[in-house]
Amino acid sequence: MTAILLDRHDILFFWVARMVMMGIEFTGNVPFSYVYLHGLIRDSQVNAQMYMFMLVVFLWFQDVQLLDDTIGVSPYSSHSGRKMSKTLGNVIDPLDMVKEYGSDALRFTLALGTPGQDLNLSIERLTSNKAFTNKLWNAGKFVLQNLPSQSEISEWDALLAYKFDKEDSLISLPLAECWVVSKLHLLIDFVTTSYDKFSFGDVARETYDFFWGDFADWYIEASKARLYQSADSSIASVARAVLLYVFENILKILHPFMPFVTEELWQALPHRKEALMVSSWPETTLPTVSSVIKRFENLQALTRAIRNARAEYSVQPAKRISATIVASPEVTQYISREKEVLALLSRLDLQTTHFAEFPPGDANRSVHLVASEGLEAYLPLADMVDITAELERLCKRLSKMEGEYGGLLARLSSSEFLEKAPEEVVRGVREKAAEMEEKISLTKNRIGIGSLRKPITSRPHLIICNHQFSATHSTHEIIASMCNSLREGLNWESLSRKYDGVELDSSMVEQVLLQLKEPVEAKRALSFFHWASHRNKLEHGIRPYCIAIHILCRARLVNDARALLQSLVLKNGGCRVVGSMVGTYKVTNSSPFVFDMLVQCCSKLRMLEGAFDVCCYLDEHGFSLSLITFNALLHVIQKSSSKENHMMIWKVYGHMIEKRVYPNEVTVRIMISALCKEGELQKVVDVLDRIQGRRRCSPTEIVSTSMILRMLGERRIEQALVLLKRMLQKNMILDTISFSLMVFARIQDGELGAAWELYEEMLQRGFTRNAFVHTLFIGAYCEKGMVDEACGLMQEMTSNVGCLKPYESTYSHLIAGCAVAGKVDDGIIFCNEMMNKGMAPSCSSFNLLTARLCERGSMKQADDMLTLAIEKVGFVPDELTYSHLMQGYSNEGKLQEVLKLYYEIAYNKSLSPGLPIFLAIIKVLCHHGKPEEAERHFLPKMKQVNVSIYEALITGHLEKGNEERARVLHREMVEKFDLDDGRK
Repeated sequence: MTAILLDRHDILFFWVARMVMMGIEFTGNVPFSYVYLHGLIRDSQVNAQMYMFMLVVFLWFQDVQLLDDTIGVSPYSSHSGRKMSKTLGNVIDPLDMVKEYGSDALRFTLALGTPGQDLNLSIERLTSNKAFTNKLWNAGKFVLQNLPSQSEISEWDALLAYKFDKEDSLISLPLAECWVVSKLHLLIDFVTTSYDKFSFGDVARETYDFFWGDFADWYIEASKARLYQSADSSIASVARAVLLYVFENILKILHPFMPFVTEELWQALPHRKEALMVSSWPETTLPTVSSVIKRFENLQALTRAIRNARAEYSVQPAKRISATIVASPEVTQYISREKEVLALLSRLDLQTTHFAEFPPGDANRSVHLVASEGLEAYLPLADMVDITAELERLCKRLSKMEGEYGGLLARLSSSEFLEKAPEEVVRGVREKAAEMEEKISLTKNRIGIGSLRKPITSRPHLIICNHQFSATHSTHEIIASMCNSLREGLNWESLSRKYDGVELDSSMVEQVLLQLKEPVEAKRALSFFHWASHRNKLEHGIRPYCIAIHILCRARLVNDARALLQSLVLKNGGCRVVGSMVGTYKVTNSSPFVFDMLVQCCSKLRMLEGAFDVCCYLDEHGFSLSLITFNALLHVIQKSSSKENHMMIWKVYGHMIEKRVYPNEVTVRIMISALCKEGELQKVVDVLDRIQGRRRCSPTEIVSTSMILRMLGERRIEQALVLLKRMLQKNMILDTISFSLMVFARIQDGELGAAWELYEEMLQRGFTRNAFVHTLFIGAYCEKGMVDEACGLMQEMTSNVGCLKPYESTYSHLIAGCAVAGKVDDGIIFCNEMMNKGMAPSCSSFNLLTARLCERGSMKQADDMLTLAIEKVGFVPDELTYSHLMQGYSNEGKLQEVLKLYYEIAYNKSLSPGLPIFLAIIKVLCHHGKPEEAERHFLPKMKQVNVSIYEALITGHLEKGNEERARVLHREMVEKFDLDDGRK
């Protein structure tokens, strides 16, 4: 019995469930034990699939275990996006993606799918994983540069002698080395277990986090202290061995996902003879030292705290500063051993970095950092800022703010102002006064607490709260206390001390933010949001981000809101964010402007498809966007040069009109630029000229006409008619143009009778006839084979009654119609008449006429007509034009004419001879007894050869009596095309 079935979840009902039912029905057994249902590659539209729940229940009752992607399926689950489909036009060609981003990045992106969800493939994901591939390559270069050369046998023997499979050998390693090897062993165990559980996405994510977050960001940087700064060669040797050991295992783990770059790096490692794909899998259950992992995490926390302090005080990156590390003897013992690593990572001065058990004497003029329990740091302010200049700046700022605050209080104390001013103005002044009061409090706090005015003999630089909160307090008490502490102006370090025993989670963060949702407290909410992330090293989820953004937007702190929103969208994409933004909108009493900011942010980050999907999602949930937002999106799309974005700009414009957001001058200017960029502007202007003569058209009419023509060309008839009516109501298009386009719509829909009725109604209302509509009817008649009716309309156009001027399309329709109907002479008349007026026929219609002339043996007439068209009206023939003529001449054995046309093609650099042309040449040469010349001169020039070419050559050689060469060609033909016995 098969153990595992691998299949797509969308055919769970159509295939998997039926296999189970038929297996039970006919054999009494379930045909397989496990079903692994993987996700689909989708776009970003919502496509609910609620029926899956019942199928999962059915299979569960039959003891079939559904793995990974069916875990957690409920009757309310849904998948984002539609399946990739050529019909929908949402296909991403994997070959293009491989060419631009690499196959490794594409494979890794597909592997990162979350269990239970389909994968919305986006350019942002591919770009991110291409960067990951580059990071892996650069890490490999670093490792290789620091390994001995292949000729240094003794050094390699020493390097390979290091083993890390015993706990004793692991404990003997320095802190950073023991930490990274322990983390690697934990990763190997997790990856192996996850593979057994089919959790491929978890494998990819954990490996990504370990490589980038632990190995590249921390250990490689720490190893530089061993390799370049340590005087002890044995320490450097240990670092090289660990670098090689960890990197080799990373390559093995990543190889199933990224086979090409990992194999390339593996082969670059000296003494690696076998391929990576056949090397042994890393051993599992290797030793780890949890205490060392905790110690290195303390070192990381200390490094982050120092880096953040440097950033907060704008210390130059290259400047090294002093530090006093205060810790217990046990902590000091292992931190001091890594003094060089700490100094390298934190840019500390080794000579002035000290370790102590108690705060230094100048603590009152130092920045105090609490990295973790029992590990603190003091950074002298003199090293980081100019204290005198900072004091002067803060005092000036305080004086200015107090003056502004006094003015606001004076206004609020005036009864006349409170009675006569609008409520919005009064509320605005109150909010500004509260904000100014907070700024004054914080500035005074900075001046006093920072010891810039006078020394502080108590605990330095921080407000120390006597009362500490811990997990014993209720969540409600902790949240209330945090809000009060923020309102009292406590800084980050004070908050960290006070709530050192509290473990913040996303739910608590959300509740605190919602307590601070009023505009007057928006800055406190922002400060708390950043503090929570910094203090807990917490990566906020999408929902807390959205709540914070809503609060800032409501308080009109647009720049802060935009910064958070950009960070959130950059990490998660607009499609994932918009749902949470809508979900948190009401609870924060937010402003609809936040959704405009979201679309504008997606536009700025060039997430154009995501931006449009967000627009559609918001519309479905009752939110409308401003014209400014649509203009911003259209502007970014127009600046892009890709063909797909040329199509998208019209999709966005159509959506905008459909939702009754009408264009202004800026919108029209953007759309006209898009038309120019596509080279379509003159074509649309020509259509308008044919509808209403040489009357000058407005840019809005040009854009509106182009929009409707595109939709009709895509057969979106009903949607085009709806937009057309709205454009007509808003005077975006003239009645004459509107009626003509409606006729076009009916003809496109195949309703020729309805189109005539509409045209007659148009004439009854006083509108004049136009060449555009007549040409539409002529084209429709010719397509249906009603050439006589088409010719009658042509006569009506050119008569005194019609007085209409036919144009290129008019004649081309008639030429093609006559050629198809067998009225070749009439087609020639129309062609000559057209060229006499200086117009060139379309290539397709001319080719049809040429083919009919050649079929009746009038190649000379067709050839002369082609020469006239080229010389007189600049007609540009294609390969098919020449092919018809050459085949006609070839059938009559006219060698010189065939060769003349061939050399004419060769002279034309834009054309490339294909099989029909070479077949005509070879046939005529064989007909004249020259098969050797055909083989020698023309066969080598052919990119591909078919059976007809071989048959022509074989026939030519046989007619000439060269049976031996004919047999050779026959065998070659049989082998090449694997012909059956009958053909042989």
